[in-house]
Amino acid sequence: MTVSANGRAVIRQALANAGIPSGVYYDPPLSGLSYLAHKQQNRCPSADQLAREMIALPCHHKLSKEDVKQISLELAGVLIASLLKTSS
Repeated sequence: MTVSANGRAVIRQALANAGIPSGVYYDPPLSGLSYLAHKQQNRCPSADQLAREMIALPCHHKLSKEDVKQISLELAGVLIASLLKTSS
């Protein structure tokens, strides 16, 4: 499962502090690879944004319903705290 979020590093650190691993996909995005530099006219701004914001959450056959609940609660708490911080 993936989520897209601003402040990805902060969110990933908070999840790690709660014992929840997370990952990053497409970093750097394809448009950022040196061997594709000559193709800069084919930039993909949406893909670049997703590559900066995407967070991969645990998703495997050994996750229990309780694991999913815990991951969801932790993520919701981090996102709510982030929203409260930016709105104040």
